[in-house]
Amino acid sequence: MARKTNIRKDNVKFVHDYMNWGSPLNQIFVMQAVNQFAEKVFQQQEQLREDMKDGFVHPEAWIKCALDWKKDYEENYKD
Repeated sequence: MARKTNIRKDNVKFVHDYMNWGSPLNQIFVMQAVNQFAEKVFQQQEQLREDMKDGFVHPEAWIKCALDWKKDYEENYKD
């Protein structure tokens, strides 16, 4: 269970607390979830360009985030 505070957390603090409190599997869960999502973004680039064309986040920025994650993950966590 995540540690509770009365202060609203930003995203970084929320993820940090989640990964450091409670089950040790929380870290693996977050890493695998982000990795799987990045892979889906990578695989569906063309569809995302269409789906996100008028959205708040530019599709190329979203795709770049996924590609950056994949590159870093593969360089640091793959055997």
